[in-house]
Amino acid sequence: MTKLDNLIKELCPDGVEYKTLGEVCETITTGRLNANAMVENGKYAFFTCDKEVFKIDTYAFDCEAILVSGNGSQVGHINYYKGKFNAYQRTYVLTDINSVTYGFLLHWLNAYLKPYIIKNCKKGSVPYITLPMLQNFQIPIPPLPVQEEIVRILDKFTSLTAELTAELTARRKQYEYYRDALLTKETKVEIKKLGEIAEIGVGNKPEQILEEKTKYEYINAGTTNSGYTVTSNCKGDTVTTPSRGQGGIGFVGYQKNDFYLGPLCYKIRSLDTKLVLNKYIFY
Repeated sequence: MTKLDNLIKELCPDGVEYKTLGEVCETITTGRLNANAMVENGKYAFFTCDKEVFKIDTYAFDCEAILVSGNGSQVGHINYYKGKFNAYQRTYVLTDINSVTYGFLLHWLNAYLKPYIIKNCKKGSVPYITLPMLQNFQIPIPPLPVQEEIVRILDKFTSLTAELTAELTARRKQYEYYRDALLTKETKVEIKKLGEIAEIGVGNKPEQILEEKTKYEYINAGTTNSGYTVTSNCKGDTVTTPSRGQGGIGFVGYQKNDFYLGPLCYKIRSLDTKLVLNKYIFY
């Protein structure tokens, strides 16, 4: 058993109480400024509905707070800050928190607030969050030692994730450098259009699209698979790219195994792999 398992068994064997965010935060308010109030070299942090933290020359808050983006493409994005800052009029400021630590609340909001917002918005509308929605959001209240151990574990993973992200970014830049060096090296070789060396076509919609994983992925628009199927209509060793869709257009994928090709995705396969490899086309 881990330390956390032992704490839960000892301190809350019968579960924990839940409270609403309105009960946990004595103050839930919003900023007062327009988003264009930012200045380039301001003295204080300025929080808007963007992930980026901007600067401003005036402050309206001097406290420890969790800030929640209220609408826009980054709705539900969470920031934590302690000190003097200002906020956009559609950014919620959560302060004077009781029953839970700021660290525990921060992790809980990051995990569950955005799905809650999307679920409770009107269908087809741009996601947003209102004050009543925030006030009614449910928070578990485990004993303080349990909260502290959960925060310790998740903070450690957050730190490791940041290190891995930095390493991945460096490796990606290194990969791009060598890729460009290899593929743009000035050599006297023949250049042909893709249509001259490859078969290009789209698929069709399967009779059934499954959420549960099967042998065959369903590849359609987007940057990830669109589900699973019980049959395939395309061989592996194939390059794919969505034919439309803001999120996936320009994305290039490589399917190692047989799969089901949808109507909104192109397959690209070499006409002669002795002349051009499919993986070379992918790169």
